[in-house]
Amino acid sequence: MTPSIRDGLARAESLYALDPSKAGAVAGLVTDHLMLSASKTPRTVSLRGVCAPSLNATEVTPCGAPVVDPGAARGGATAYHYDPVLLTIAANVESRAYRRQEADWKELRPRTGAGAAYFRRPPPLRFRRGDPASRELVVILGSSYSTWRGGSWTNKIAAILDLRIPRPHLIAAPGFLTPEMLAAEPEMPELTGELTAGDLFRRIASAMDEMQESGILPKNLEAGLVGFSGGANVALSMLAEDARQGQTRRFRAGALAFSPVLDLAGTFRLLDESSNAILAKGFPPTHGLTTLMNMIGPFLNGYRPGNLKAFLGIMRADASPARAEDLVHRFYREFQIVDLRGVRKAPYREAVEEGRLGVRLSFDSFYREHVLPLHRRLRSLDPQVTLAEYTGFSRMVAPVVQAPVYVVLAQDDPVLVRSSVSPAHADRVASELDSLRAKSNFRVFHPEMGGHMGYFLDSRYVASVVATFFRGPPIPKSRSPLSRRNNP
Repeated sequence: MTPSIRDGLARAESLYALDPSKAGAVAGLVTDHLMLSASKTPRTVSLRGVCAPSLNATEVTPCGAPVVDPGAARGGATAYHYDPVLLTIAANVESRAYRRQEADWKELRPRTGAGAAYFRRPPPLRFRRGDPASRELVVILGSSYSTWRGGSWTNKIAAILDLRIPRPHLIAAPGFLTPEMLAAEPEMPELTGELTAGDLFRRIASAMDEMQESGILPKNLEAGLVGFSGGANVALSMLAEDARQGQTRRFRAGALAFSPVLDLAGTFRLLDESSNAILAKGFPPTHGLTTLMNMIGPFLNGYRPGNLKAFLGIMRADASPARAEDLVHRFYREFQIVDLRGVRKAPYREAVEEGRLGVRLSFDSFYREHVLPLHRRLRSLDPQVTLAEYTGFSRMVAPVVQAPVYVVLAQDDPVLVRSSVSPAHADRVASELDSLRAKSNFRVFHPEMGGHMGYFLDSRYVASVVATFFRGPPIPKSRSPLSRRNNP
């Protein structure tokens, strides 16, 4: 990583809004988005905090009047309490609302290329051609369970890339554990994302060659990757695969890894123990965030996709604690009753012999007792290799020694670091981060607050990171801000 990129990322981090040392940090971030939600005009997203710095990290406009929550009581602004799960949910909703011109995106069905295919059928990749003069290509890997239709995280990063690097070429893949990706008939259940990454690398490399030969992409292409959560692991695994190619590296621009899974075995325990703690309180076992029949009540109260104002409002200090707790519990149960269930039902070519797994779904039992033995057999692993050893993050990224990598992971990530509802935590995260910091081409940002990509609400920080990392040209002051679809 060059000194200029490293210094630029440090400047971007200085803009980070969710800093507990900054008075009213959470309120300032939330109210900026609430002002937007209350507007009657077509939605535009302010990339400004209370003091309105521009997208370009080197230009800061003067502070104006303080932002006031439009729902605040007369005479003063509303106080907000911080919750990493609620912040995560709100950021997810906000990230989906950015405009995506579907007509510009085409299905991409490249050949597999050399090597065995993990997917029997072509995975659902999409390509959007950028400006003919653009040299930049960015591959976006969605978070593990985020679909293309939903657009979580990917819609917003695509909009920021368009603003920061005027209309780059884009390739996007949904989360590798989504029904649409699993419908491509993978060989067997994934663990680290490396099997998916190897297959996608070969297919995308083949597509890049074809499009360069046909003139769709320039010969002097500058390509990079952006990944979210489990998609960040896929992105870094692709970068590792790229490094193994020697001098023919394709992704020289490196990778932005937002909230990667550093301790997979610890994450499984965290999710299982969180779910068990919630059920022990008598919470209905069938209630999740997307289980439609039992979401009717929250839906009627405004908690529906697209209503960002409702999900931000739940963080108000005077909001209903019971309603907030219900959403937090639904958040954790969603992993078990929707996400894990979908993974187990996928049409794998190598079936998992689950036997009598039990009524309650468990990440640890499914992956440790059933998926790991399958990997040992089909990948000729040491029969004694443990789940933690096999899924070690440092091992996965060991080949990545040249391309720049920026890793962002909040200390209070409620999925990957520590639970919000139980004492569970992933105990190998700290050592993995230390290993990454020791690599000269890596930079790690591990803020105290931020949730599981909840920091994506901080648009100016994310945009400044993109501006620095992909080294786009300065944005003309007349350029329009990011725009979003109208929310209900």
